[in-house]
Amino acid sequence: MESDNLVKKAKRKECLYLKANCISKWLFWWMNELMLKGMKRGLNSHDIFDIIHEMKTEVTFSKFMERHKERNYTFLSIFKSLKYVVKSYWIYNLIFCFIGEGMNLGMTYIYYRLLRDFKEITTIINMEYYLLALIFCLNLISTLILNYSRFLGKLMGAKIKSSLIAVIYNKILTASQRHQKNGTNGHILCLLSRDLENITETACTFSYFVVSPVMATIVVILIGLEIGLIMTLIISGTLIAIVFYQGTFNLLAGTYNKNVSDWSDKRLSTMAEIFSFIRAIKINSLEKNFMQKIGIYRQAELYYEFGSGIIYTLSTAITASGRNLVLLPILCYLYLTKHIEMLGVAKFLYIALLVGSLEVHLFILFSDAIYRCANAHSSLERISKFLMGNDKPNDVVCCIDEKVNLTLVKAQEICTSWDEKQTDKMLKDVYFELSRGELLGIVGVIGSGKSTLLQVVLGEERIRSGKMIVNGKLSFSPQEPWIFHDTIRENVVFGENFDLNKLNKVYEASGLVQDFETMPLQDQTVVGEKGLKLSGGQRSRISLARCLYRDADVYLIDDPFSALDAKISRLVFEKALKVYLKSKSVLLVTHQQNILKEVDKVLTLNNGRVENYDEIQQIQSLPNTDRVESQQFEVEDSLEEGESYFEGTGEGTANWKVHWFYIKKGSPLMIFIAFALFVASFLLNLLGELNMSNAIEIHYGNVKSFRQALLFFVVTVSFATLVAFSSELFLLVFTIKSSKNIHNEMLVKVMKAKMTFFDTHRVAVILNRFSKDLLFVDQVMIVAFSTFITLLLHVFFGMAFTTYVYPYLAICYVICIVVNYILFRKASNPIFRLKRLELSSSAPLLSHINDTLTGISVIRCHNMTERFWEKLKKLTDENNRIDMALFSSYFWLRSISSTFTLLMILVFTMIMLRTTNLSVTLLGLVVQYILGISKPLQVLFQKFIEMEDAFASVERILDYMHIEGEKENFSLMPDDEYWPRTGSIHFKNVCLRYTDCEEYALKNLNFKCDSGQKVGIVGRTGAGKSSIVSALLRLHEPSGEIYIDNVNLLLIPLQLARSAISIIPQDSFIYNGTIRSNLDPFNMHSDQEIWDSLQKVGMATKVKSYTDQLYTRTTDCGSNFSVGEKQIMALARAFLKKSCVLVMDEATANVDNKTDQHIQNIVRKHFANCTVITIAHRLATIMDYDVILVIECGRLVESGTSIELIKSGGIFAELVKNQQHQQIY
Repeated sequence: MESDNLVKKAKRKECLYLKANCISKWLFWWMNELMLKGMKRGLNSHDIFDIIHEMKTEVTFSKFMERHKERNYTFLSIFKSLKYVVKSYWIYNLIFCFIGEGMNLGMTYIYYRLLRDFKEITTIINMEYYLLALIFCLNLISTLILNYSRFLGKLMGAKIKSSLIAVIYNKILTASQRHQKNGTNGHILCLLSRDLENITETACTFSYFVVSPVMATIVVILIGLEIGLIMTLIISGTLIAIVFYQGTFNLLAGTYNKNVSDWSDKRLSTMAEIFSFIRAIKINSLEKNFMQKIGIYRQAELYYEFGSGIIYTLSTAITASGRNLVLLPILCYLYLTKHIEMLGVAKFLYIALLVGSLEVHLFILFSDAIYRCANAHSSLERISKFLMGNDKPNDVVCCIDEKVNLTLVKAQEICTSWDEKQTDKMLKDVYFELSRGELLGIVGVIGSGKSTLLQVVLGEERIRSGKMIVNGKLSFSPQEPWIFHDTIRENVVFGENFDLNKLNKVYEASGLVQDFETMPLQDQTVVGEKGLKLSGGQRSRISLARCLYRDADVYLIDDPFSALDAKISRLVFEKALKVYLKSKSVLLVTHQQNILKEVDKVLTLNNGRVENYDEIQQIQSLPNTDRVESQQFEVEDSLEEGESYFEGTGEGTANWKVHWFYIKKGSPLMIFIAFALFVASFLLNLLGELNMSNAIEIHYGNVKSFRQALLFFVVTVSFATLVAFSSELFLLVFTIKSSKNIHNEMLVKVMKAKMTFFDTHRVAVILNRFSKDLLFVDQVMIVAFSTFITLLLHVFFGMAFTTYVYPYLAICYVICIVVNYILFRKASNPIFRLKRLELSSSAPLLSHINDTLTGISVIRCHNMTERFWEKLKKLTDENNRIDMALFSSYFWLRSISSTFTLLMILVFTMIMLRTTNLSVTLLGLVVQYILGISKPLQVLFQKFIEMEDAFASVERILDYMHIEGEKENFSLMPDDEYWPRTGSIHFKNVCLRYTDCEEYALKNLNFKCDSGQKVGIVGRTGAGKSSIVSALLRLHEPSGEIYIDNVNLLLIPLQLARSAISIIPQDSFIYNGTIRSNLDPFNMHSDQEIWDSLQKVGMATKVKSYTDQLYTRTTDCGSNFSVGEKQIMALARAFLKKSCVLVMDEATANVDNKTDQHIQNIVRKHFANCTVITIAHRLATIMDYDVILVIECGRLVESGTSIELIKSGGIFAELVKNQQHQQIY
């Protein structure tokens, strides 16, 4: 496929991590080559090394399935399988975690030795230098080891990601279509974005479920050795209470996040529908309706997001004062028992540092692990629910026999229903036989079960009773053509062995050769998503060509002629079905009775039952109903060969405009208040600690001074906790407000975008902005932003305090900041380039999954599941390849920054000890704050990068804020409140072209339709018929003048212009909701009015047969209705609108003759006083029209009544002659 260029352009470089030694791995020197290259000239996709073999999707999926022995995908079985996949990485991650945290504990004890020895002697001896150097060395080594441990956690996350993507995709390939329709595309997209992100992020912190409790236990024991059993019990009780408090709130926050995902599902599902049927939405002026619907879902999503945020904030607020909250009961106990003399300053600072370690492990790491695991649990439950759905039924008996067997397909009393609970059956006791070389035609009114019968033969529908026997290979062409994003050749060959002679014969039989003459690249032309760059007839014939190219025994072809004119329809039938498939067996669903005259047998279905099954000679011939091919989308210039899926990516960090855009969408004042409260909380904690340390050192043993210091300590800790909660709350409100405004503005911009935007952007690419990018704005931003501010304050106040004690440390800090800034600026180009590439690389993956969902029946019939599976693995590995380079670059930057910063601070601290006389309190606090500076300073730039990652998503969203929108300015408003009243239409010198580089589709078009006239529009393929509809509805802004009731449509508001016209398009649109909401989107009509409209179009009986009647749910894009039924519902919607102008754009393409005649009678009766414009399907339909317009090359070439045009002997006469010629068949 075309997108395989992503993974086939060049042989990937082997990952240098595999060849690196231990030191190189721990220090990430193996990344030097890539990072230096990125600093010099920027990075491209081909510069990035290949993924580690153990992380490849094939390997991770094999390991997952090796462990997964159960048939059902329960939560526990999935968890065990994932644990098996990452087992070795998790063990190493755990070991390095223990080593790194153990070194931190050793560093704490050496700190105590330093303070104790410093107090006992008055002069500095060499031992203090050794102890101080050992502290910094242990700090550096532990930092590097923990850095590598987190890297292993990221690798675990990547393996889990590839495993789950593969498992979900494997389910898509094997699941029943009913299950896939229940789980909408938006739901699956949410599983692959938000839920997958929750699970993979948990891998980085999961080890602390084990490490943190163990290290906390050791710390408590060390504290107990210093202060005794009773105080140890007090500390333990305090810790248990705080951990229980945080754990409860974190679990509750995780539960709320499940509701967030559920509402996100609904939002994305609705958006997937909108962007797939945006043309129908625009022509029916439903943008506001759907934006309101999405707004409701988004409001609910943010409501639970806010609720989860408040609960999480209640948990994290105590983290700011966590150490002091643990110290408080100890100090209170010492005061009440009069044992304050046992707490010297050295011991107090040592215990404070140990308690600080407890704070990190229990209040931050362990608490965060609980929160993330709660989210991951909810997400894994959702994935489990999807994986537990039913697989494709295996009810068809396949009897592939090498011996000659005359009967290839045999149905015996087949019965099917929508689901097991529903008593109404779709097919009831259906029977037929298809012999070798036989052509069997299947006919019936809409909703009679024709397409369902083909699905049963394919094995896609479950058989409730009866038996279906298939002997041989199948090939399938669906009623709604499935065209994926690739070249026409790839769409036709579709993985079969390439044979150029055979391919040319197929093109000839499908009538595509003439179309290639208008395409510069011919069959190498890349077609858009679902073939949107092709006309309806071209899409249908490419789908048929794919079916013909496959060497099969039985060909299932579902209504291939509905979008073809009489001439092409006859050509395709003769060359494809009568000649090319002469010796093959064919099941043909069609509404064209003339074609049925040449089939061997006809199976007539009515309400799911066999009404007639006999030889063709016994079928009464019906009037000719061949149709003229119309063109919903004109043929556009093809995309360049080898076009990449990668979206345009920027360089370096996001500019200040992006940051200001994000802040402005929230509230600059609110972010200032949050920052001020952060500062206040930090100052209160610092003030309390300093006052208590001075009380212990200066007023040693003085109960009164201790009591005063204790009271002050209680007040400062209490206020610090309250202020910290307030600051987090302000930041949460700011983030929610900014996210809400950004989403709403982006939605408005996209919904108001020109149609050319949707023609050039795939649905998955657009949804990627509303899913993964918005996820960063919703969740990642608040965490990264709050952490960055906290670290910034730690560094600032730590530097201020230590500089106050020893001013020369300012030189050290300046050097560290300058060097880190230079390093950051140099590294930012490759890092943010990688981030943008990673975000872009997810689009082809999602597009591939979307293509699979829409074409699964064709994929399975043609045995192409393995090919699509291979492509999925390549695209997943491509995304993981870039993702691994991205997070490796983070750790590379952090390791270099850590090493330089700690060594520089060590040197200056040694000088400080040599040149300054410090008290024990100042020495202890200075060393604590220097250590407190070094780690935040190392992480500060790292967190800034993570925050900039989130701003990269904001930047991508901001790109959509500059989409060229439809014309909104207007200079005229109709004087009549009830305009239009009569519906007269006048085109004056109208010209239209779709892009500036294309030729005009309409050229100085002039015609007039009087009020109440019935006007038919005909013409050859590509003549510009549908361009008239585009101009009338302003889907593409034309030049010239278009008047309705003497009001220029091009000067009035766009929504008003479109709402004045009712249209029934060829591609019907049914969205998720109810039958009632589809017919009356704005809830403006009573139930009785809706029943009346259904009665007029002949759907009332069908709707009344449903249990919920008008409130029956319409599932994914109306998948529980046939194509014809959806078209009838579109007609009912037009009746309710009661406009005086009705446009029928191939409205009866997919309905049978009886229904077509019924529709035309309804139009003549109920729209008698309306102006009706009909793009002709069947010439018999418009023969009695008042005026017939013949369009050729965008110009009006003939005009008049049918009799006048036939007498003139022009193009219309030729079209009529072709149909009369067909009547002899």
